[in-house]
Amino acid sequence: MELRPEYPVRSARTVLRPLSDADVAAFVLWSPRACSRRVLLAWHSLEHRGVEVGYVFNPDFAGNGYATEAVHTLLHLAFDELGLYRVTARVDQRNHLTAELAARLGMRQEANLVKNEWFKGKWSDELDLPLLEEEWSAQHCTTVRAHG
Repeated sequence: MELRPEYPVRSARTVLRPLSDADVAAFVLWSPRACSRRVLLAWHSLEHRGVEVGYVFNPDFAGNGYATEAVHTLLHLAFDELGLYRVTARVDQRNHLTAELAARLGMRQEANLVKNEWFKGKWSDELDLPLLEEEWSAQHCTTVRAHG
C-alpha cells in the first residue's frame, strides 16, 4: 500500500498541500523545498499500520479553527479511508500550540523524550502524542475495523 493522497486534500474550509513557505517551517526538520515532495502522513510501519502526522500552518490564519479542521481531515483520511491503526504527532516541546491542537483532537501525550534530537543547532525535547483506531472510533461512534 502506498500512501500518496491526491493533492490537494480538501475539507470544508481548508486545502491541504505540501509545505512551501520557509516562514512557517520553524519546527520542521526539513526545508520547505524538501517538504514539498513529502506526503502529509509518513509511514512508520506497514505491518503495524502506523504513521506520523505532521502539519504546518501559516500564522496569519491562526485562531479561526482551520488547523483543527485540517488535521481532523488528515485523521479521517488515516483511519476511515486508509484503515490505519496508530497516528502519532511528534512535536517539539516548545511548540505549545501544536501540542494543544493534537490534544483537542483526542491525541494523548505518551512520551516526553528529553534532548533526543539535534534540531536547528540545539538539542530538542520531543512530545509523542498518538491516537489509536479505537480511540478515533470512540470519538466518532464508528466501528473499529477487524484486521487479521
